[in-house]
Parts: sequence; structure tokens; C-alpha cells
Amino acid sequence: MTSVTIDGKQIPVEFTSIRHGGSYFATNDKKIIAELKKHKAEYCYVYREDKVEEVVSEAEVEDEAEDIPTETVVESVKNISEAKEYLRGLGIAFQKLNTPSNIMAWAKKKNVIFPNLRQ
Repeated sequence: MTSVTIDGKQIPVEFTSIRHGGSYFATNDKKIIAELKKHKAEYCYVYREDKVEEVVSEAEVEDEAEDIPTETVVESVKNISEAKEYLRGLGIAFQKLNTPSNIMAWAKKKNVIFPNLRQ
């Protein structure tokens, strides 16, 4: 952990390790970012602009609710490998489909049902 001085006060800054080396610190405080940039160390700076929430009318919400997809029933899938390939076709990375439980969890998230699946 390190710290930066902002308006005469010491502010603690804790960097989080990244699996393959390095670290990062995430903040949206412009003063902390400016102070960190003064240091010549090799830090990874993360800055996120605050997003302004858009006010949505009730009618717009109802229109969007009608667009929510219902469950998709895929009877052609008979085994876990076929289920994995089907989900990959929906754009899910194969690394996320590494176990049968992950495959079924992603199917649930995507509202996909495999009624003929034998595990």
C-alpha cells in the first residue's frame, strides 16, 4: 500500500495484483489520479467517468420488456459437448464453458433449455 498527499492529507492507495504480473488501482477521483501521474513508477491507471443516468419513462420500459427473449428450447442437443457448441454459437467464450456446471449456468443465463440433454 502507498499513499498520496491531497490538500495536505495522506490518502491511502492500495494497488491490486494482476494474475500475470503488474497491478492496478481504480478510482474516479481526479485529484488522486493527478497525484499518481506525478510519480515516475510504472503504475496502471484506471479512470472511469461517472455516467449520467438517463431518465426513462414507464412506457419505454414496457416496450423494452416486450423485447426480452423468452426461453429457447433446443431439442437437438443430446450431450454436454453439443450444449457447449450451441452456447459457443451464441458468442460465449469457450473458456467460460469449461465444466458441465458452467455450461448449464450459461444456458440458464441465456434462457436456453436442453430438454434432451443427458449428463
